[in-house]
Amino acid sequence: MKSKVFFLVGLPIVFLLAFILYYILLCGNTELLIVNTAVAWFVEASVMLRVFSLIRQDKSKAGGTDSFGAINVSAIIIFVWTTIYSYFFYKEDTLIYLYAGIIFCLIILALFLFVFSYTSNKTETQNSQTEGIIQSKKAVIEKIDLRIKQIQSVLGKSADSEVWDLLVEIKTLKNRISVVPALKITATAPSLTKLDSLLDSIDGEITSKSRTSDKKSISLESIINEIKKIIINI
Repeated sequence: MKSKVFFLVGLPIVFLLAFILYYILLCGNTELLIVNTAVAWFVEASVMLRVFSLIRQDKSKAGGTDSFGAINVSAIIIFVWTTIYSYFFYKEDTLIYLYAGIIFCLIILALFLFVFSYTSNKTETQNSQTEGIIQSKKAVIEKIDLRIKQIQSVLGKSADSEVWDLLVEIKTLKNRISVVPALKITATAPSLTKLDSLLDSIDGEITSKSRTSDKKSISLESIINEIKKIIINI
């Protein structure tokens, strides 16, 4: 609330002071008075907005004020150019050079803001995709943990060598996925899709194993081999 009061009260005051100052200095040239006052207002408004945004903004998101920084720098350059030209180079019918300099600065500012906006949007999209990948990775690990508990439950009733092999491989798989960077997981998405299907298959095989004898299971052996392949590919 205080920052809003600072902005709403402070901005009109600095606008008025700038107008009074230029009116005293340039009262004999209406066009120069208007141009210099407008530029001064542009500088004051950009700086005040920068201060206002910094007051309100979370420190963790301070990078988002880079666009305001660019506007501030451009505004100051335009102000310096306008001031120097008005007091040292101005002659009758030469204001076109003053306007050309201002327009050039505004074009550079517009190009920067375009590039900045494009880069920011691209970074935001990449961050969003990475976050989605991280969540998918957590979901896969949680599913693996569930299957490990199921396998350990079966091992409490049976000492089947295949089940032991499956437990070893699936723990190895969990450790492997845990240390793989998110970007590499994206590159191995087909393997993870296949893994998700295998984890569902394990559920059925383990449930079946817990109800039958220690008879060798071709399906379980196939699952173990597939898991080994996925471990190599990730």
